[in-house]
Amino acid sequence: MNHPRPAMWQLVVCLQILSLTLLLTTDLPLDAQLAGTGSIQGTITDSTGKVLPNASIVLTNASTQMQKRTSSDPGGGYSFPNLQIGIYSVAVAAPGFETYTPTNVVLEVGSSIAVNVPMTAGRAETRVEVMSEGLALQTEDASFKQTIDQMTITEMPLNGRRMTDLISLSGGSSPAPADDFTSSKYSYAAISVSIAGGNGNTIEWRLDGGDNNDYMANSNLPFPFPDAVSQFSVESTALGAQGGPHSGGLVNVVTRSASNTFHGSAFEFIRNNYINASNFYSASKDSLHQNQTARVEPARASTPKRRRSLAPWATRT
Repeated sequence: MNHPRPAMWQLVVCLQILSLTLLLTTDLPLDAQLAGTGSIQGTITDSTGKVLPNASIVLTNASTQMQKRTSSDPGGGYSFPNLQIGIYSVAVAAPGFETYTPTNVVLEVGSSIAVNVPMTAGRAETRVEVMSEGLALQTEDASFKQTIDQMTITEMPLNGRRMTDLISLSGGSSPAPADDFTSSKYSYAAISVSIAGGNGNTIEWRLDGGDNNDYMANSNLPFPFPDAVSQFSVESTALGAQGGPHSGGLVNVVTRSASNTFHGSAFEFIRNNYINASNFYSASKDSLHQNQTARVEPARASTPKRRRSLAPWATRT
């Protein structure tokens, strides 16, 4: 019986290691990860309300300075779908009109907001900058959505550090019976929650635009720990075609993204009977000693001359 030569095996192993190294070190765009997280659209008009076709629109992400460009259609409309959540500015220019730039446009997860731009006749060198205050009203669909932001996620006390425990902060959400699951086999991280009176096994779960459902029990798969989550939204009614496979609502989670500067964090959560108060109904102190430590390592995002790194946030414990 002939056996492959050792040199051949070494060559195969070396090729596999080389392929893995190239995969992990090559900069790749993350547009697929960002699919469906938010969109901005609107209509460009002049001072009389007449639509302006062929206006130049430049959308800029404030944290990464990445830009997207488009032109208004014959009806004056424009659209930027599949955008990363964050703060944006929209620069609009057209021949014979002043350059109009709405800034501080906040885009939340799952939002579809309209930024309509009224142009004023004048020289293109003249810039009109308008800073938005507060969140833009979502008028593109009839869904009811509430967003839990990053500060709430990281600062609220969580026993077990599960971000899904914060779903109850949204209006109309409450715990559902565990027997709502359609199987006795489900993930350790699965929860049963009712949104707007729906069953606990009829919720659509998403993570960075992708499906995060456990179809064995119709529950959720595990989510990242809270410090790696940027925000999540809970939608309860009138879901569109892109978010309506399940009738019980939508939980849409987005992880933290990179920026042009290095940033990271470290934490330790301590629970023991030295610093914690005793239970009022207990005759003795709690004997549990629990220390949860981890760090979130930074990475740099893309700039107009650089692509985004493969893993913008990595965690180690």
